[in-house]
Amino acid sequence: MRDRTYLTFFAIGIAVIIIHSSFQPGSHALCDAPLLGSAHSGAPGEVNCTGCHSGTINTGPGSVLVDLGVPGNVYTPGLTYTATITIYDTGLNKFGFQVTILEDSTNTSTGAFAITDAVNTRLIPDVTREYVGNTPCGADADSIGELTWTFDWQAPATSEGTLTAYISALATNHNHNTSGDNTYTQTVSLTPEFPAGIYGLSMLKKGFRVYPNPASGQVTIGITQSVSKFARLKIQDVLGKTVMEVTGETGLLNLDFSEYPAGIYTISMKDNGLITTEKLIIQK
Repeated sequence: MRDRTYLTFFAIGIAVIIIHSSFQPGSHALCDAPLLGSAHSGAPGEVNCTGCHSGTINTGPGSVLVDLGVPGNVYTPGLTYTATITIYDTGLNKFGFQVTILEDSTNTSTGAFAITDAVNTRLIPDVTREYVGNTPCGADADSIGELTWTFDWQAPATSEGTLTAYISALATNHNHNTSGDNTYTQTVSLTPEFPAGIYGLSMLKKGFRVYPNPASGQVTIGITQSVSKFARLKIQDVLGKTVMEVTGETGLLNLDFSEYPAGIYTISMKDNGLITTEKLIIQK
């Protein structure tokens, strides 16, 4: 009976110690960060981490380092870049972040995020914008004082003008309330390698090939994936009369010119408001 009593008191004592320690300031339970919703990146119309935590942005002793992987912050449409975000704050080991990338002209999301580390980062669903942030386990730092996250971002397929990445990051003392935490924000401006329209036109010119040329009957038009699914093709004779008009999809389009008179024809392709042309010679 005495042994059983001692064991009972021992078990109670251990439980009290565990409960007490778990509520001490600075305690660190793994994977217990909240599942943050969207619109906390500090982008126009949004809050940053101070929407839930006390303090003034960028006044703490730490910092956030943002590298979107875009050389010189000049993006090439369609390319994928690996982004790295690192937060530093001495003595802390619980962190979080959220980022979105918007077109300056519309303040809407552009490009596409891809998760490369599902344990620590996640896509955050939203009706109008796209976000990447930390998972609950992704808030836990292995080394006290810093934490790094990585993810991919694919630039939009065509130039969308100047873009801005909005980043909000949090360093927390994990004292189970919102006091004593530090919020850091940063913006990164991305400019296009090609001005709007020029890149799209250059891709469109590469987007279709006409062969054989000259031809006597069957003509094949090869349409590449750089062209959207429903590009309009118009064929005109030397007098400017439209003799054929079709919708071209990605792949090979075969046209029969055997019944058309010899001469020079113009094939125009219109895609996303841009037009490019090729000359076709029909011989008999």
